[in-house]
Amino acid sequence: MARLAGVSSATVSIVLSGRTDTTIRISPETRARVVQAAESLGFMPNPAAQMLAQGRSRLIALFYFGDTFPYEREHQFYLSLLGIEREASRQDYNVLLITRGQSAEKRSIYAAGGNMLRLADGAILMGPLESPDELARLVEDGYPFIYIGRRQVPGYEIDWVVSDYIQAGYEGARHVLGLGHRRLGFVWNDSRTEEVRDRQRGIERAAAEVAGAELVAMPQGILTDAGQMERALRESGISALLCAGQASVRASLTRLDELGVRVPADLSVVALSFDEGRQWPWPALRPTHVRHPESLVGERAVQALIARLDGTVEGPQHWRIPCEFVIGNSTAPR
Repeated sequence: MARLAGVSSATVSIVLSGRTDTTIRISPETRARVVQAAESLGFMPNPAAQMLAQGRSRLIALFYFGDTFPYEREHQFYLSLLGIEREASRQDYNVLLITRGQSAEKRSIYAAGGNMLRLADGAILMGPLESPDELARLVEDGYPFIYIGRRQVPGYEIDWVVSDYIQAGYEGARHVLGLGHRRLGFVWNDSRTEEVRDRQRGIERAAAEVAGAELVAMPQGILTDAGQMERALRESGISALLCAGQASVRASLTRLDELGVRVPADLSVVALSFDEGRQWPWPALRPTHVRHPESLVGERAVQALIARLDGTVEGPQHWRIPCEFVIGNSTAPR
C-alpha cells in the first residue's frame, strides 16, 4: 500500500489510524493518496487498533440505577436517552449500555468486582440512587462521569446535569399565587429525592415573595387513601395543590375524583412534571404543568462529559436546563 501511494509505511500507519498526536506533518493530498490506495486494495482499518492508537475508545458508557433500562416511551428518562444518542453521534462517539450488575438487591457498577464502566472513556449515570458510596468510589478511582440528576456525595463534588426543578417549583407556585391562592399544598409520591427537595425550594422561594402566602407540605400517605386526602384537604385549607411529578398528579386526581372534588372549581392543580405523550385518562382536563427538556438534558450530559475527557474544564460542572411552563385548564382564580 505504501508503494502504491508513494509514501512511507509510517505515513500509511498515521493516516489510517487517525492519529493526531504526531509531529509528522501530512498534507491533505498525501492523505488522499493513502485513502485512495487503501480503498483500491480493499483495506479496512481495524477499529480496535485505531482506538488503541488514539488512546480513546470513543465509547460513552450508560448506566442506570434501576430495575431495567428506560427503553419504554413512557419512561421519564426515555427522551434523555434519545438526546444522549443524538449528541454522541454528532460528537463521533458510540454509546455502550452497561446492563450487567443486576443483583437481587440493587444494580451496582462494581457488581463483578471491578469497575465495569472502564470499557468506555467515561460514563453517564442516571436513575434513583440508594447510596452515594459508588459515586464516591468512582471519584476516588479518577474515573470521569456525569450524573443526570443532582446528586449529593458527602465530601465530594461531582458533575451533574438536570432539568431546573427549582424553576419548575417557582413557576408553578407563581402561577397560582397570581390567581389569588395563598395556601398552597405540595405533594409527592416517592422518596424525598434531590429533585423533590429542589421543587419545594422553588415553591418556598415564590411564596416568600407574596405577603400572606404559605406552603403546606402534605403527608405522603394521602395519595394512597382518599380518606387521608379528605382529612388533609379539610385541615390544611389549601386552595391549590402542586404535584411533584407525573405519578403524583395522576394519584391526586384519582383521589379527588373519588371525593367529588372538582378541578379547578374546588381546587387548582399544577403538575410540576408532566409527559404530554403519555395516555391521559382525563381527556377534558389539560393540566397546567411544567415541560422538562429531557432530550436537551441528555445532549448537555454528553457535551459536559466530553469536555471533562478533553480536559477543557476545571472544577465541578453543574447544569440546570431551563423548563417551559404551560398553562392548562386545571387552575383557576381563587
